[in-house]
Amino acid sequence: MPLVLAIDSGPLGLLSHPDPQRHPELNRWFAAHYEAGTIFVFPEISDFEVRRNLILERRRRSLRRLNDLHYFGRYLPINTAAMRLAAAFWADLRRTGRPVGHPKELNADVIVAAQAIQAKAVLITNNPRHFPTQLETSVWADLKLP
Repeated sequence: MPLVLAIDSGPLGLLSHPDPQRHPELNRWFAAHYEAGTIFVFPEISDFEVRRNLILERRRRSLRRLNDLHYFGRYLPINTAAMRLAAAFWADLRRTGRPVGHPKELNADVIVAAQAIQAKAVLITNNPRHFPTQLETSVWADLKLP
């Protein structure tokens, strides 16, 4: 069964840079996994977090690169089941003393966690500690080819 990786907004933002030489190790890692048959999923909330800033900053080349990245995997739309799971994660994190962000914030991390779990994926992120323990996470550089 192929490895399935969900990409969080941090790594997705770096991959969206129009010059692959800006983050060569990450781009080589991504290409090697893709060539090895890894399945990439791009959670809608990760795309949103990256896209809104690229639009704000008028980064057209980066927007094109972000759009092109979706050819290498699956875009994962938010659905009701993911939002309900995210709400449960949010409450559990707060109840156990691991709050992430202000109580009135939407908290995209729990949404991306729910989407990654739905996809049965390992979440590639820059901040594994922000996520529920039910989710397997990894920093991209720590995840070698199977």
